[in-house]
Amino acid sequence: METSFAQQMKALRQRLGSKQLWLAHVIGCTGAAVSFWESGKRVPDEGTMVRILDAMNLAGASDRELAWLRQSWWETKFRRLRTSA
Repeated sequence: METSFAQQMKALRQRLGSKQLWLAHVIGCTGAAVSFWESGKRVPDEGTMVRILDAMNLAGASDRELAWLRQSWWETKFRRLRTSA
């Protein structure tokens, strides 16, 4: 079964021992925005995704984890574009 971007982002953040508010502060958004992304209600835009990856890297994510998260984000964005067309 495929793991969604939301699930992967939350699992990685938790594995790194980070709180939603820490991530929000580091990337310059609200805690509510992080909550929406992790619940799957929204998907961050490309600029925000770059900041998320930078923050996860800062917190100690491996290159493999970052690539996994980035790929999941692209797949989620593509799926949403395809279903909205």
